[in-house]
Amino acid sequence: MRMVLVCLVVLAAIGALLPPFFTGGKCTAEFDAAAAEIDGLKTELATVKQARAYLSAHSIPFTEISA
Repeated sequence: MRMVLVCLVVLAAIGALLPPFFTGGKCTAEFDAAAAEIDGLKTELATVKQARAYLSAHSIPFTEISA
């Protein structure tokens, strides 16, 4: 019974690692595009006031959390 459980865990771990091989790098490309977009907004998100204005103008819900 333990051997079956160990085999299932190993197969599940291998299965969890496989999706990137089937997407052809689409996930990485999507992440890189989002990161580039955020990098382009650095001046608009430089201060809390500017970030608040940008998010409100684009109807993006947000919550401020104090340090």
